[in-house]
Amino acid sequence: MVDGAVLLVGPHDEQPRRAMIVTDPASGGMAATEALASRLEGFDVTVVRVGVSPERDRDPAHDSVTVVDVPDLAAWASVTRRLPAPDLVIDLTEDGKDVHARVWRRGFLNLRQGGVHLVRHRAGAGPLEDSCARVVHRAVGAVGRGVAEKLPDPRDRALAASVETLTLAPTHTVVVKRGVHHLKVRESEVGKVVAGRSSDVTAQVVARRAAGTLRSPTRVHGALPRDGELATSVAYPAATVRVYEGPVTVAPRGLVHAAGMILPESFRYPYATTLTSPGADDVDAAFARVPARHRAVRHLPGTYFHLDPFLASHFGHLMVETVPRLWGWGHVRALYPDAKVILQARTPGDRVSTLDRRLLGAYGIDAEDVVVVDGPVRVDRLAGASPLLHYAEPYSIHPSLVSTWDRLADTLVRPEIEGHGERIFVSRPAGRMKRDCRNTDEVEEIFRGFGFTVVHPEVLSLQEQASAFARAKVIAGFGGSGMLSLIYARQVETVIVLNQEGYTARNEYVVSLLLDCDVHFLWSAGDVPQPDEGWSSEAFFSAWDFDVERNIDELRGLLGSS
Repeated sequence: MVDGAVLLVGPHDEQPRRAMIVTDPASGGMAATEALASRLEGFDVTVVRVGVSPERDRDPAHDSVTVVDVPDLAAWASVTRRLPAPDLVIDLTEDGKDVHARVWRRGFLNLRQGGVHLVRHRAGAGPLEDSCARVVHRAVGAVGRGVAEKLPDPRDRALAASVETLTLAPTHTVVVKRGVHHLKVRESEVGKVVAGRSSDVTAQVVARRAAGTLRSPTRVHGALPRDGELATSVAYPAATVRVYEGPVTVAPRGLVHAAGMILPESFRYPYATTLTSPGADDVDAAFARVPARHRAVRHLPGTYFHLDPFLASHFGHLMVETVPRLWGWGHVRALYPDAKVILQARTPGDRVSTLDRRLLGAYGIDAEDVVVVDGPVRVDRLAGASPLLHYAEPYSIHPSLVSTWDRLADTLVRPEIEGHGERIFVSRPAGRMKRDCRNTDEVEEIFRGFGFTVVHPEVLSLQEQASAFARAKVIAGFGGSGMLSLIYARQVETVIVLNQEGYTARNEYVVSLLLDCDVHFLWSAGDVPQPDEGWSSEAFFSAWDFDVERNIDELRGLLGSS
């Protein structure tokens, strides 16, 4: 059984071969496990004992294996994140409550490409009486029939395409893995995971800001039922600046990966329950594939600071993804005076965009300190910073982000620029492909009647936008990127956001938590509603009409008669 699995793994030229033996209290004791490990010549062996008290049954004189004790399978999955990916997993646990299937589902993608998952059947059990054999057999069969999407368990649908071969023997099952899968690494674990999984890449935290709870004076009105309460007392996580040493790939759409890991810089929503990187292809909650187009073939010498948003040179994404990471620049530059900011080009051949140059320049980052690359590159040293704003659930914003906003405002808010009055309405052109408000002209006239100046941010410079928001006391507008210059709105008292109900972004709410104002959401029906369960991009981008009848009385109450 074991000898055949070792032959399937084959030689490994670059790194030592690694094996993981998973046991439980019924597996026969440590002596038997170490005897098995002794047959794995040329392997570094880790024994994970599930549900075993530390050091029970282990003779301390045996140093041939590393022993890790965990209380349950959930803890085992967590521990394996901090261990090198194995070439071979041997499951010696009993199969009560489908344990073998659970071990396979939790551990299979963690194998290296071509890795082997070996399961010992319970004595007297036939091959398909084993839960792992049964689950994998069903998944492989579904792939062969072209009906994998109909598998009842979503985990099996994700795993089915990663099975290269399945062997069912009377005493054991052997599953060989296909493909390379990258572990998605969270902000809170990056140091331990990188240290545990890779000998080629290190991660060192060089600056930290503490976690805490923000109790905002802002008042929020008009949350939709699906939002629940948009709280004004929110916990914010600790933030770090870290430096990766070793070969790290910086790829389009914000993706950063190294040594089989997708690093935290890659995630738009790094504190969400499920991590998703737009630059990688998700397989399950823990692993993703890096597409060939996002694997580096070019080496770029030097030290770089990652500030790339999900959409390159997009104003809204720069404001909620890049600006909240700017705080790390000073720490990185103090350690590495020659460090440069690295950004991906929006389209092939682009240089640093005017928007990027002016926004970063307002923070004090000169154009010559920004490197724009076209496609994935491999660097030897990369720094990254936690975002001080999280614009998806769980919503959070670090109070120290105000210092970044103030630094931008000190440059962009200009006394010589004529303002637009104390009441501004932030509009956008009608006829847009996404979230088009068809009666925009009518809406603008309504707000003009309430004494507002209508502004179109897309035709204003950054200085003009910042100055307009900085001097306004009442700011209304269509929800979206145009409203994000609220970061400069130090005098604002009232914010009014017009949205259609399928638009689920709440960026204005999160930003407002560092202000002291009343925020009112006014809603209208979109052409396409969000489903009762799940989420629809069609609904998110749906066209709509501002519902005057539904909202005019509230507007009059807020703004007076028109």
